[in-house]
Amino acid sequence: MNLLSPWSLVWLAAAGAILALYLLKPRSRRVEVSSTWLWHGALREESARSLIQWLRRHLLLLLQLLVALLGIFALARPALTREVPVGHTRVLAMDVSAAMLARDGDPAIVAAARGGARPPVATRLDEARARALALLGQFRPGDRVVVLRIADRAQVVAQGTIPGDLDAIRSAIERLQVLPAELDFVNSLEVAGALTRSARLGEIIFFTGGVGDIDEATLAHRPAAAIQVVPVGKGDADNQAVTHLAARRSPGGDVEVFTRVTNFGPQRATGQVRVFVDGQLFQETPVELPPRQSQELLLTEFPPNVSVVEARFDRQDLLAIDNVATAAVTVAPLRKVALVGGRSDHLERALRAVPGVHLERLEPPQYDPKGGFDVYVFEGWFPAQPPPGHWVMIDPPAKGAPVGVTGTLGRETRGGREVNTAQIARVLPNPLLRGVDLAGVGIRDAKKVRLPEWAEEVVAAREAPLIFMGYPRPYRAVVFAFDLRSSNLFGRVGFPILIANVINWLTGEPMDGDALIHAGDRFAPGDALSIQPLPRATRVQIETPAQRRYRFDGNQPVRFVDTALPGAYSVTQYAGNEEIVRRVYIAGVLPIGRESSLADLKPRDAVPNLSTIGGAQPLTVVLGPGKEQSHAEWWRLLGVAALAGLLLEWWWFQR
Repeated sequence: MNLLSPWSLVWLAAAGAILALYLLKPRSRRVEVSSTWLWHGALREESARSLIQWLRRHLLLLLQLLVALLGIFALARPALTREVPVGHTRVLAMDVSAAMLARDGDPAIVAAARGGARPPVATRLDEARARALALLGQFRPGDRVVVLRIADRAQVVAQGTIPGDLDAIRSAIERLQVLPAELDFVNSLEVAGALTRSARLGEIIFFTGGVGDIDEATLAHRPAAAIQVVPVGKGDADNQAVTHLAARRSPGGDVEVFTRVTNFGPQRATGQVRVFVDGQLFQETPVELPPRQSQELLLTEFPPNVSVVEARFDRQDLLAIDNVATAAVTVAPLRKVALVGGRSDHLERALRAVPGVHLERLEPPQYDPKGGFDVYVFEGWFPAQPPPGHWVMIDPPAKGAPVGVTGTLGRETRGGREVNTAQIARVLPNPLLRGVDLAGVGIRDAKKVRLPEWAEEVVAAREAPLIFMGYPRPYRAVVFAFDLRSSNLFGRVGFPILIANVINWLTGEPMDGDALIHAGDRFAPGDALSIQPLPRATRVQIETPAQRRYRFDGNQPVRFVDTALPGAYSVTQYAGNEEIVRRVYIAGVLPIGRESSLADLKPRDAVPNLSTIGGAQPLTVVLGPGKEQSHAEWWRLLGVAALAGLLLEWWWFQR
């Protein structure tokens, strides 16, 4: 027997606590009586009781100790560990990337697997499923089979032994669906190789259309397993795609859209590029694409309130999913910022220059915690209670600040020479410093503060932090431990960028240099969508491409996971019934920050090399341990026994 979670035994202290509660009896009261003759008889009767009577008297204690011990050992996860033999393990790596929707599969193979009529059109995934099902009939009894779904990530969808689990494996293969993503061969090889390490013999069988980038490094680090590549599809390349789409709003407010259409086929292709604005057809442009060439379009004169732009290339080709691309026109949300106790116009001008910021300047007596601001900026002053929003503190006061001020940093004489203890000594990589160069920045004096538990350093002197950021729940905060006027930051080009980064990070907005800014708030389908509502938001509503609506409270971060469908996800924040922010996020198959390659449906020449060593002999033998540990856990039995003990203890107590 083995304990899979032995650290849970520290809860044995709970059993000691139960016993201690029974031992802590109240002190007896001193009472004078006329005679002790009757009391002596009672004591003799008490001492003459049997063991059964003693157990009956303390049954509640024993039951409580028993329940505690059963629960503790259930948490420790006792298990019977044994080694089981692992013979031949076959990993069926099924390519489900977007390219597998190409309509050049073999209908005859699909019909033979289904035992029905020949379909008019078959996709590469249809053929891959049919070939995998046919291969299952050739496996020997006792072989272990693992079905691995591969695209931009690898996931085990079924595993079992032939023939006992054959039906479950067949069902898993038949249920495979295409994911709107590119194929990552490197990740697929690593996961597939890990699944064969404990086997006496291991084999990896790739069912793929061969549309994936493989370099020499990938071939050099293949797992030590027999690799077989089963190509599917005819290898046609007559495909066109919208390979790039970006929309931006110019400083003057005009919307510009850039799109690129590429012909990956060997023949000239003609068609229409249709542009839709918020679901309505806006413009049509005929294009003629030479073989293996692209055409770029720059479109203007869009409506000023456009939020979603969609480009479609109207032509029948092998793959339809890449003929459509969607982009969102990013609009900075309106963020209300209060500057309390501002000491200079430089900070005020930098705050007003941040896109989407509505600034109000207040004096400390004018501060109202119910003002409804998203960000509060305090200079040399802080309220008695933290504000109801994100906050920035500059030059924290010695008393009343949420950070401990222990002294000052500045000019001091040490060892007979004058040193500046406020000089910058450490600069850590941080989103607040993106695009900001601190070389040559000098600070004359600063407050010496203790770094709070909720914070992390951004810039620091030798003895104390100078700038730090963190999460004093439920909000975010940034602290400058010095007066901005005691530094030369005001004269630096990066000062407005630093202030913009601070405001954007506090309010959960992407910052300059983030891929989201350049890709219109794009993310991959299936990835979680993280939303940081503004502090004054009371409700968040998310609408998916399938027109499903979800509502969340506005006082907490939202991690939205129903993102499998590509398209536009509209996120709207409300303060009461007033809409304060509306932003569109795009889940698309176009990769972020680079050109798409999934539309090039021609199989790569390097893919077949996965099944050979140096392009010569196939790898057929894997000498693994041939065994692995199997754990038969029985914590559930202990849990049921603990529950039964609780019921028995309750029944006895009621009696």
